[in-house]
Amino acid sequence: MSKDKSEKSGKNEKQERSEKPKQEKRHEAPKPQVRSDKPNTGARKIVRIVDTDLNGELQIENSLLKIKGINRRLARIVVKTFEKETGVSRKLLLGHIPSDKDEALSAIIRDPIKHKIPGYFLNRPHDIYVGHDKHVINSDLAFEKREDLQRLSKIKARRGLRLLAGLPVRGQRTKSNYRRKGSKVIGVEKKKWLWWEIQ
Repeated sequence: MSKDKSEKSGKNEKQERSEKPKQEKRHEAPKPQVRSDKPNTGARKIVRIVDTDLNGELQIENSLLKIKGINRRLARIVVKTFEKETGVSRKLLLGHIPSDKDEALSAIIRDPIKHKIPGYFLNRPHDIYVGHDKHVINSDLAFEKREDLQRLSKIKARRGLRLLAGLPVRGQRTKSNYRRKGSKVIGVEKKKWLWWEIQ
């Protein structure tokens, strides 16, 4: 009897399946993928490194160029050093690096000599006040420049006096260039010869 019941139940299931109307599958057009202008949606947009807000949507090297006192050459070697020390890829966007690694990057920028970056990459080699290589950034850089200018003008060096006057220091000609708004501009005139001077 159990076999008969199972056979009947099996037939009933088949009949129910066949009786159900087949639902037609609709072929819907694929939805267009919306391209966002900013593909790095998970990145931090602003990252603070050495007291400067940097764009987190740029690569680390390009983002570091916004810091005063860091040029392309130094930015590249800082990023290479950062990659060696932390293992974070230098090709990542700045916003994608872990937030606990921000301090490591700041430390390399603040003291590059400690992290074995050669002295010829720094902006104050053989500093006159300290006596060794040094690198300054941001407000310290402006302070050092101002201090250098004061020192040169105080000792009455030619360079200092020319810088204070707003004139070129390295022997350029000033006949046509370096005419500032404050100074009196005199047009360049040809000398007029009188007829008795020609003979």
